[in-house]
Amino acid sequence: MSRRSPWEWASLLLFPPRCAVCKEPVPAGPALCEGCFSRLASHPGEERPGGRSFSLCLSAFPYGEAVRPLFDRLKSGDEGAADQLAALMIARWEARGLAAPDIAAFVPAKPGRYGQAEALARRIGPALGAKVLDSFLTRHQNSRVQHTLPMEERLKNAAASYARAEERFVSGRVLLVDDIVTTGATLSACAQLLLTAGAREVLCLTAAATPRLYL
Repeated sequence: MSRRSPWEWASLLLFPPRCAVCKEPVPAGPALCEGCFSRLASHPGEERPGGRSFSLCLSAFPYGEAVRPLFDRLKSGDEGAADQLAALMIARWEARGLAAPDIAAFVPAKPGRYGQAEALARRIGPALGAKVLDSFLTRHQNSRVQHTLPMEERLKNAAASYARAEERFVSGRVLLVDDIVTTGATLSACAQLLLTAGAREVLCLTAAATPRLYL
């Protein structure tokens, strides 16, 4: 076990870690206190039907302003947030009673950015007995941010933003992981690439789902 420096101890005393949701003190490591984790775990979750590219999308809980700081921590590389969100996602998948996927893939981040979906997939894949695909899907550097676009533009932008590695193929049932689903445009674009690469079926799993209209 690594020892903390005097500065780290002083920081913990002056600025104790707090739950990302309720702001109550928590031990160093977890992003959520036991109460908030239990409340999110007890949510029945979200299930939305897919379309031509994926069969369905499961989400552990709905997205809202109360949990936004949790996802901010995830995007900053907080290991505790990734651990706890992945645990909630795994529980949601298992509660649904679905067969284990053969492969786990993830929505890629822009080049040079932290990949929060990858961080989740690398925890979820092994827990479900699925091999995690490395660098299979890529995202173009100049792709626009989805939430700033109207629906029709989201579809076009998502389709143009992602690609698969050349000469690489997959087979079997693929689990596609992301942190938040809004309209489903990004998941649809990535799932279509996986189907083109040989996947028999694509199912999606996210930590949260916004209450907005879904494709």
